[in-house]
Amino acid sequence: MEYGTVQNDVPVYQGHDTTPLWLTAQDQALSRALQEFIMLLIQSSNEAKQEMDERSLNIETAKLIKALKGFISSFVGVSSSELAETKIKIDVDNDNVNEEVMSSKQAAVNSSPGDKLNELLLPKAKYTLERPQYTIEEKLLGALQDRVYNRMPIRLLSFEQYGPSLQISLLDRSAVFKRIESILRNELLPWDLSVTATKDVEDTIDYLLFKHATYAILSHTWLRSIPGEVTYIDWINGRFENSDPGYQKLVNFSKVALTEHKLSFGWMDTVCINKESSSELDESIRSMYNWYERANVCIIYLAETDAISDIHHDPWFSRGWTLQELLAPIVVKFYNKNWDIFIPESDNDKPLTTYPNHQTKSEEIINQIHKATTISSQELAQISNTTISRRMQLAASRIVTREEDIAYSLMGIFDVSIATAYGEGAERAFSRLLQEIFNSTSIGINDLFNWAGGESSSRSCILPANPQQYLVRNSTLDFRITKQFEPSTLTHAGIRIPLLLMPGISHIKGRNPDFQPYGHYSAIVNISPHWNRLYGNIPTTYRLLHSAISGLDGQKDAHEPIHQYTFAVFNVEPRGQSIYIPSDCIAFPIECREHVGKVTSTGPFYRIHTKEPVVFKLEKQNTQRVVLNDKDGFVLALDDLKKHGMQFLIKYV
Repeated sequence: MEYGTVQNDVPVYQGHDTTPLWLTAQDQALSRALQEFIMLLIQSSNEAKQEMDERSLNIETAKLIKALKGFISSFVGVSSSELAETKIKIDVDNDNVNEEVMSSKQAAVNSSPGDKLNELLLPKAKYTLERPQYTIEEKLLGALQDRVYNRMPIRLLSFEQYGPSLQISLLDRSAVFKRIESILRNELLPWDLSVTATKDVEDTIDYLLFKHATYAILSHTWLRSIPGEVTYIDWINGRFENSDPGYQKLVNFSKVALTEHKLSFGWMDTVCINKESSSELDESIRSMYNWYERANVCIIYLAETDAISDIHHDPWFSRGWTLQELLAPIVVKFYNKNWDIFIPESDNDKPLTTYPNHQTKSEEIINQIHKATTISSQELAQISNTTISRRMQLAASRIVTREEDIAYSLMGIFDVSIATAYGEGAERAFSRLLQEIFNSTSIGINDLFNWAGGESSSRSCILPANPQQYLVRNSTLDFRITKQFEPSTLTHAGIRIPLLLMPGISHIKGRNPDFQPYGHYSAIVNISPHWNRLYGNIPTTYRLLHSAISGLDGQKDAHEPIHQYTFAVFNVEPRGQSIYIPSDCIAFPIECREHVGKVTSTGPFYRIHTKEPVVFKLEKQNTQRVVLNDKDGFVLALDDLKKHGMQFLIKYV
């Protein structure tokens, strides 16, 4: 609509019509007629000296006017009496139209019912109205922009059905935004524009984005045949045939997403990532866990499986990247090699996050997942509640093509981000991952050191060199009961952590049967070192805090053929002038030049690598001495440690 002249303070509409474009032709005609009628109705209501005499109208007309007044009142959120008090004044000055909404009861310029009505009826592009700071349209487009550019993949496949034909397009973010914007403008109804309450606006936006700004995501194993997968470069250059296995996989995924899950967008790593762009590849790897988590559904394609009973044999469960693709999505659906859904009557093949033990129709698949991976229902529902070493254990036996991917594929599972640098090697990539995990949390961080077997990292003797060393983790300890000593980082000198040193001597059956503790505490430890100079790799029993170690000077009973290790307990918690020691301790044995009591924070030592984590129970001997019992452990004053043959220090390891 365009403004022409002004008669009786009411605009007369001339020129083109600006009825919303999302309406049909019939809707537009009705809308124009209602606009004309409503403006006449307002005009009559605003004429102070010419009251409308409804008695002169026939019954049908009077009812219609009454109904329309009620409609206007409810539509703009004002009463009929307020509507009657409103008049609209248009001042035209050099083609600049300034609108003031005046009230007969208020001389000041105010927001009024007419303001709301004009916001609905007058051209928005040409007139400045008193209205909320942002319209629902602006908020919707802002939310859509945030969704597309910050929460969705860089590139998406778009599916459109034209009769029997399926049209598949590959769109970047700007094209995805335009496509969804067009859909939303057709979807947004006139009454949606009248919503002003904050919660109603948010609910409307959430509904529309959930309905249209969503996508399916594919989890699969790459084809090893030639021709193989359709890559981004293949797609751009048209270097594929419709009969190629990779293209057929792409088409089948598109059909399933569109027809079975009613989704118009989809993502698969083969074609949606330009791997020739290092920056795009880096962003994709860092964001991939989130992309899977935010997908409406994850379609898991098992290319070598027919029957549900054979799921656990599929190679999909052995690949490194598919672990996060199983754990991240909220909803997953499994399909066999013929693209037939395994359990059509189930909406989700994963347990619910809020009810992980709830029986579902997909119980058979959940059991197959456990059989293939050892992942429990609780872990499948919410991996973030799982301990660090357990998550590492789940990834330890998986296969990757590029060695660095064993670390990169775990970023999302631990909610950390590191830069990708292919060529740096697996150990360096894994070391950087461990450092980021170490720096990201203080809850249960000691579980990061719950490993054994093989050599330690080149950067710290308390860190492993690879995830395989978590296969023998100890699953009985709860590391969440102790807090991290202080914020720390992995430096060239290692990790700075508190250690409680307890000397132990080997026990040879029949040779030294008596066990007399030096103080009030003792423990017995069985270890299987990879090798030591006295016993090789024979399992050996050690008695900690034995009286045979005469004090802290390192002198031993000369009549006993014993071997000594010092056990460095690391799940302790310093508390000012005291220290909390859990009854279940985890430690690593060391050999050092100095004896306990003389070990310094900078003194050298050598870690003894064992086949399993060294875990033992600290016992308190019968004595009248009173020690505070705390969390199934002990709190000792630092000054009393020497009396019991222990030493506390903070050391870089």
